[in-house]
Amino acid sequence: HSGLLSLNNILITLAQFIGNQIDDGDNLAFTLKSPKLSEEQRIAIIIKHLNQNRYYLFFDSVHLIEKNSNIESFFSILKQKLTQSIIFISSRANPAYVNQLMKQKKF
Repeated sequence: HSGLLSLNNILITLAQFIGNQIDDGDNLAFTLKSPKLSEEQRIAIIIKHLNQNRYYLFFDSVHLIEKNSNIESFFSILKQKLTQSIIFISSRANPAYVNQLMKQKKF
């Protein structure tokens, strides 16, 4: 999806998705748009919310973002820190971070 080619857009889209799934009145997308939060803090907030429930996240055409180190790093962090949710990725090639994870036998 062309709009998901930046880490910020991915985080906001995930926040909107999570916000639509839970009914606690928390406006997660609004929170993540705060200029006071660092990228690391926004990622931590998303992971915290993803770990509160079980979600199945599907990312298609991941090969299109392979050259974006911020997004690659985000997917690596997700793989390491998610305890409840499951990620499915689709790509025409194995992204470099997946190859590294497979070598570490964590994937």
